[in-house]
Amino acid sequence: MSDFNHYAPPRAASDLEAASFGLTSDEDERIRTEHLNHEWSVRALGTLYLLTAACMPVSVLVMLVVMPQALSGVGSWSPLYLAVAVGWGALYGAIGWGLRRLATPARIGATVFAVVGVLGFPIGTVISIYLLHLLLSAKGSMVFSAEYAGVVARTPHLKYRLSPLAKGLLFALLLLFLAVLAEGINAVF
Repeated sequence: MSDFNHYAPPRAASDLEAASFGLTSDEDERIRTEHLNHEWSVRALGTLYLLTAACMPVSVLVMLVVMPQALSGVGSWSPLYLAVAVGWGALYGAIGWGLRRLATPARIGATVFAVVGVLGFPIGTVISIYLLHLLLSAKGSMVFSAEYAGVVARTPHLKYRLSPLAKGLLFALLLLFLAVLAEGINAVF
């Protein structure tokens, strides 16, 4: 007599994949739940890198509008600044994109920037130490691992949810940023 139960529901492909790695769906959910806050923090760091990358072209445009001599290359630093700003923007964008995807090369790049940021005493030091913890802790290593990528693929139903207070604070911060940006644009023109 066979052990196959003809009346049992079919097994999902993700259950079969998890079984091939020696993990059960419950274990996947436990691992993901344990690391979800850390994963969200890393992805949020990636978003900050992307925002920084987006600000680089804006800073170049502001410089070109405020200081028209930069177009003619009068100052010897102007073309160099433009090249550095574009390069830093591209680098920050690549690191941000990689952090959002939990890619290991982006982890290395962000670690290098965080190590340099430790020199920015006192606030830069505190922030950079937190970023180093985020990237290099045991949870950080797990979040960037191939095993965790499989866990994420098998548990797409688990999502990080912001509290209403955090959403309100983010919205207020966005309004403050837009107000400062509008005031800066108003001052230029």
